[in-house]
Amino acid sequence: MPLTALNRYNFHETTYNNPEPALVEFYSPHCSYCRMLTPVLEDIQRSFGDAKRLYSVNIDEERELAEAYRVRSVPTTVLIKRGTAAVTCLGCMTKEQVLQMWDIAR
Repeated sequence: MPLTALNRYNFHETTYNNPEPALVEFYSPHCSYCRMLTPVLEDIQRSFGDAKRLYSVNIDEERELAEAYRVRSVPTTVLIKRGTAAVTCLGCMTKEQVLQMWDIAR
């Protein structure tokens, strides 16, 4: 199941107007590490369904969002809680490392 893609039109509504944290992967389609992380995130989405909200932002198409979250390299994964970046991780991660982002943000 692919992650829901966010853009400048739906990003704030999706991440700010919900009390539950949202995990956003900032990626580029040309990035090999991004292509390795995406299946990990999709697996989490399949395992947890609506219990964990996961999204993606293509930085090639959404440079303003990438700049707003100070994305300097990809993949950058940001857990947004109440409209604020609660946890930011760079690079490829395991499923366990991604799940720890929610624990850290509590």
